[in-house]
Amino acid sequence: MAKVRLGMIGCGGIAQWHMSLLEKMEEAQMVAFCDIREEAARECAEKYSGVPYTKHEEMFAKEKLDAIFLCIPPFAHTDQAIMAAQKGIHVFAEKPVALNMAKALEIQRALDTSGVVAGFADGVSVEMSGTVDGFAAGESVDTSDVVAGFAGGQTRGRPPRSRTAMAAAFR
Repeated sequence: MAKVRLGMIGCGGIAQWHMSLLEKMEEAQMVAFCDIREEAARECAEKYSGVPYTKHEEMFAKEKLDAIFLCIPPFAHTDQAIMAAQKGIHVFAEKPVALNMAKALEIQRALDTSGVVAGFADGVSVEMSGTVDGFAAGESVDTSDVVAGFAGGQTRGRPPRSRTAMAAAFR
């Protein structure tokens, strides 16, 4: 099976946690690292043999990605998930997906239109709508979790799962 080519948007604390798990997964290959702090992007790119970027638009234009991990502060969630969906790139986004309902609905529409697989972390509740295999296969996703997960809301009453469970979902 071909490796799933991953782009990381954000190279800070939570991204470091995700990267530490992803590097152990045979089927995952982190290839691009984007952060507004050039040094952070460069350090991750050197550590994991990828390419550093300071602008996600440039990363999307230059890289052939299968999926992204969106690991940036909530106020910085702008068009990253939408751009990824429009390019057919699967999305995992850290909480919250959006700070207002209008943006959450915009993201939901982009995901619904594109058919990409999406997963969202929401506090201690983690909703995974696909695995790494799912990303590769382009499985469908119920994006109503996007709207339910805006601004730290719960995801449709599902029981919380630990970060360990989320990591296991990628195996």
